[in-house]
Amino acid sequence: MEQFSEFEGRIKDALDRISVSIEKSENVREDSTGIDHDARNTISELIAANKQLEDQLQKAKDSQEAYEILELRAQLDQLERDRQEETKEMQRLYDQLALALNNGDATVGEDA
Repeated sequence: MEQFSEFEGRIKDALDRISVSIEKSENVREDSTGIDHDARNTISELIAANKQLEDQLQKAKDSQEAYEILELRAQLDQLERDRQEETKEMQRLYDQLALALNNGDATVGEDA
């Protein structure tokens, strides 16, 4: 989980830097600064990289959620097995108690 948080932090930092670069680039008027073809390509690459990082972050989150769901299902299955075992044990003890009470009634009746 710590790796996921660290990865998420790094991606967010990169996204912030990309956003700042994009904003700065967009604020500069193309006709007054003479942005050339390379700069436009760089902006396009930054936008594509930003999208890719967002997709990777979403996939990482989805993967983490899927893992947590599987873990919770396994815990739920184990709890269900434990409950079934406890139910069987309670029934066994109840049967023993009923038998002991029945035998005890006969003994009490004989003593009287």
